[in-house]
Amino acid sequence: MSADPLAERIASAGVGLGALGIQWGRRPAAHRPCQLTERDVRLLAFLHDFGYATTTTLAALFWGRLGTAAQERLKLLHDVGFLDLRPRVSRTQGSCEWIYRLTDLGWRTLVDVGAAADGQDYTPAELTSIGYVEHDVQVAALVTRLAALAAHGAGRDGPLIDAAPFRLVGPRGGTIDPRYERRALERSERAATWPLAHDVAAPGVLKPDATLVWEAEGVAQLAVMIEYDRTRRATKQLRRLRRYDWFISEGWTQGRYATLLSEPILLVVCANERQLQPFVRAADAELTAWLHDRLGATREDARHPGREQIGFTTRERLMTGNWKLLQLDPQPRPEWDRAKRRTGVWFAFDLTRVGREDVGC
Repeated sequence: MSADPLAERIASAGVGLGALGIQWGRRPAAHRPCQLTERDVRLLAFLHDFGYATTTTLAALFWGRLGTAAQERLKLLHDVGFLDLRPRVSRTQGSCEWIYRLTDLGWRTLVDVGAAADGQDYTPAELTSIGYVEHDVQVAALVTRLAALAAHGAGRDGPLIDAAPFRLVGPRGGTIDPRYERRALERSERAATWPLAHDVAAPGVLKPDATLVWEAEGVAQLAVMIEYDRTRRATKQLRRLRRYDWFISEGWTQGRYATLLSEPILLVVCANERQLQPFVRAADAELTAWLHDRLGATREDARHPGREQIGFTTRERLMTGNWKLLQLDPQPRPEWDRAKRRTGVWFAFDLTRVGREDVGC
């Protein structure tokens, strides 16, 4: 994929994890003293938000490179009790780097300093399925790779958590619950332009696997949400797609994202190329929300924001900087037409140029 060893290790993070041989790291009876730094707190907050991440992912985000400094600091945070870790064991039983997650002590420390990703109670979950670990590790690696590509495009280097032109938000911090969503103090001109007539899906709770947020002076300007599918079954995502249809059409104007200059963008990331068409066909039947801003307009004149702002791609494409997305046709087609031919159109969406020119999905 890349001549960069760090990029190659990030790309392989979470691939082929095996349930056999899981063991937790042993903490020594005595350890060196540890005074938490600002970087430590941000690292703990990242793990609280994203769940699991490898040594390489955390090193790239918070040190900008993989070296002994990162490895030793992560080991110390583990020994003190802020982090749990387990060795990654592949299906071939080869030993690889460690995977970290937050402990109860780490969470209570975040709460004490006001840095927790959300206001919910946290207890490290029992590890009942390696699939959940695999999913979280791959999501963390994916957003780290996107941060690296975007930072390189912007001519920045150093720890990616700061070099990336966007802020990384995980599923905890990015959860959208219409019942409790706080309204923004200000609304953008786009959000304030309410349609005169609309027909949108029902609201519901959304928990994007990741959200990339571009800001100006601390105010959100653009948001790209990521849903990384691990089920490989498009039918499992229908309810979630309908909720995103509501959110992109209307819901974003009612909460924290009302400051955005345009509707949020959703990237549905499939496991492989074979999954793209089944997911797009399933979405074609579900993304039907429409709205218009003038009296007397017909449905044929209406906009379908969900169809315009949702793109389908694969993990491999994003990891290699391939920005071509598969999108739905602008208008829903009747069922007999959907079954006759391939669905969707290809569209180029370059994450590395967002914020430097007008780029939309």
